[in-house]
Amino acid sequence: MGVSLLLPLLLLAAACVTADPAKPPQKHAEVPATDFSEMRECKGCHATIYEQHAESMHATAYTNPVFLAQYYDLFMSRLHENPAAFADEPDCLACHAPVAFLRNRYLGQHGAEGTGDEAGACASCHGGATQVVGASEEGVACDFCHRIQGFADEVAGNGNYLASPGQPKFGPLKTETGWHHAYSELQTRSEFCAICHSSHNRLGLALRTTFDEWKESRFAREGIQCQDCHMNANGFLTEGKAVYEKGKAAQMTLGSAPVRERLYTHRFYGAHSASQVEGALELEIWIQAPEIRPGKQQQVMVRVFNDKTGHKMPSGSAELRVVYLDVLAKTEQGDFPLRCGGKLEPQGRSDAGSSEAIYGGKIPPGRRLYHAVVVDQAGERTFSLFDAAKMVFDNRLEAGEVRNETYYLRLPEEVRGEVTIEASLYYLRYPEVFARQLEVPAFEPVRFASAEKRTTVAVPEE
Repeated sequence: MGVSLLLPLLLLAAACVTADPAKPPQKHAEVPATDFSEMRECKGCHATIYEQHAESMHATAYTNPVFLAQYYDLFMSRLHENPAAFADEPDCLACHAPVAFLRNRYLGQHGAEGTGDEAGACASCHGGATQVVGASEEGVACDFCHRIQGFADEVAGNGNYLASPGQPKFGPLKTETGWHHAYSELQTRSEFCAICHSSHNRLGLALRTTFDEWKESRFAREGIQCQDCHMNANGFLTEGKAVYEKGKAAQMTLGSAPVRERLYTHRFYGAHSASQVEGALELEIWIQAPEIRPGKQQQVMVRVFNDKTGHKMPSGSAELRVVYLDVLAKTEQGDFPLRCGGKLEPQGRSDAGSSEAIYGGKIPPGRRLYHAVVVDQAGERTFSLFDAAKMVFDNRLEAGEVRNETYYLRLPEEVRGEVTIEASLYYLRYPEVFARQLEVPAFEPVRFASAEKRTTVAVPEE
């Protein structure tokens, strides 16, 4: 073998073959700042996956303005008033900035990247978040996830991962050719996601229950894992199955990576991800009579299908998320909203008619809401995770549920011609009142499902 070929192979072997740490990982053990690799080091061989991750909410888990405002402006600024609330602090950073958390357990207390700087500690409540640099700003980064070896306790949740830097990198692909890859069954199971997507606050209220919602669904019984939906090519099941891309997980300059039949996308599709999922929910419209009679009340049924989703809709931050249903009759003479029938829950909790102060007009009156209502210890509605004490209302769509909604339409006497009944589902990440409180950009409703039914107006007899 020539020296020109032997030398690169020797260098590759020296760089790639590293023994796994002999010492078992400890829950949230502090590690040296240089031990976890930054994501740009992974980009060289995994450029496609790197670009996918950059589009995801995982990439901005720490730097997104909503988290920064909640953590630094709302939570950290109140520590001097209520030190007991500090019990929540590790769990927030453990999932939103895991590498920074492992490097320095209390980022807000000690300043930027564990410098111990007193000014940094003060600045943490006054814009100090911007001082955290490097891997900390990567949010949920490559090397962190692929070095999770398990979770502490019997149940995964509240950021109780067992993670340590080093080789090999754990993943879901069974292979004998990956130079630094080791198969981990945990990476293929929903428990892996539950580590951070299942949690309760300092008052013991569970508001992040996506894993529990999945566990109680048919998806869990059928063995359909979180990854099967959120890491497939479409972001949901297609005809009951996950559709994956095919190709190479790595682009190597020396040698060739194998072609995989199943490539997991790292966009981590979700309701408010950068790559918005359309089609995860479906709508169907049924009209009582073949024609609409102007001046007469007409019944319209709308079926909402959440049968593709393995958790409630909306899920995640239960105190903030809202999905609402808008049904309109569109005619040449104008658009007419349909009246939502059936019994509405107390205080307009399923109807945006009395919630101008909360939603700032972003949800028109009379729309059916799917959401949870959370109150603090004084019984007042709150949108703060730290103050939430009790959930007093929850009509969110269950995993796999098909819900029938009844609407009524009464068109004016003068309406003629064609009528299009249009039903749309919108997702609102957080309400207007929350945006004003934290001084963060307002989130505009996003339409992610729609259906329409065409009919005509019956011509009245002379």
